[in-house]
Amino acid sequence: MWYLIQTEEGKEQELINAIRGSAEEETRQIGECCFLLRRETVWRREGRCIPHVETLFPGCVFAEEDGKENFPERLERALRNLKTAGNMERNAEENDRPDR
Repeated sequence: MWYLIQTEEGKEQELINAIRGSAEEETRQIGECCFLLRRETVWRREGRCIPHVETLFPGCVFAEEDGKENFPERLERALRNLKTAGNMERNAEENDRPDR
């Protein structure tokens, strides 16, 4: 079964990289199940072939169930951990800025 994770358009690969690069082992395992649906077309211009790859569903990342128990709960927990880590990084960056 596939699960859909919505994100900002153009940020799909960033999300996959963040999940796969997480410090949490469980989150990294979920990252191995994540993918994008893309298509490649070839355009011809002035006699030249120009390959073009585009995301079929912008703003969508898919995750395929890995066969282990409770995949939906593990996926939700991984995304929550990732969001928490992102907020912690953002807060740390804001605290490092000099006062204006």
